[in-house]
Amino acid sequence: NGPSNVGNPDLKPEKAVTVESGYKMNFKWMNFRISGFNRFGRDIIDWVKLPEDEKYTTMNYTRLNTYGVEINASLNTSKNSVINYFYLDYSYINTIKNSDRYISAYALDYLKHKLSARISHKIYKSLSLDWNFTLQHRNGTYTDINMVEQDYKPFFLANARIDWHPKFIELYLEIENLLNTKYRDFGSIIQPGRWIFVGVNSQLNFDSSR
Repeated sequence: NGPSNVGNPDLKPEKAVTVESGYKMNFKWMNFRISGFNRFGRDIIDWVKLPEDEKYTTMNYTRLNTYGVEINASLNTSKNSVINYFYLDYSYINTIKNSDRYISAYALDYLKHKLSARISHKIYKSLSLDWNFTLQHRNGTYTDINMVEQDYKPFFLANARIDWHPKFIELYLEIENLLNTKYRDFGSIIQPGRWIFVGVNSQLNFDSSR
């Protein structure tokens, strides 16, 4: 129990059956995979309340069915290729609950759409540049500082990293959230803006037989 929630000692264990199917295709220059799943859940535990209630309480949903699909593709590059690697992934998830009367705190707060792309390419000899892009949209709502329920907004993130590998040492410059995007990933907390990292890695091998 707490200031905004009431516990429930009579909760039952969750039960679920998941069915998944997929298909893979491997080519000389590309790998492709698609899969789908359906999770049939019973007695799913969540913090819920009715619109007229002030506090959340834990209870077992009678049914909570979740289904989704995932698609990804990657390029098979050669050593002489300008592109070191390329990877693309998309996932979709949706949940159907048995009752619309209750306001859910967690079970219906999930990542509905996510599109990710990663690419690494050479610039010159030992110099390479890595890109990581993410577009995502979360289902559900959060409570703002004025105690008003707000829908999550989709957002786009871009990360970049430049690496230099002269022999046994690695120098890198990495920038996360390159566009300084203002976003909320989970809950009402605004995530950090642009981060810049500079680092050096070195690996030394010694012959222990001498």
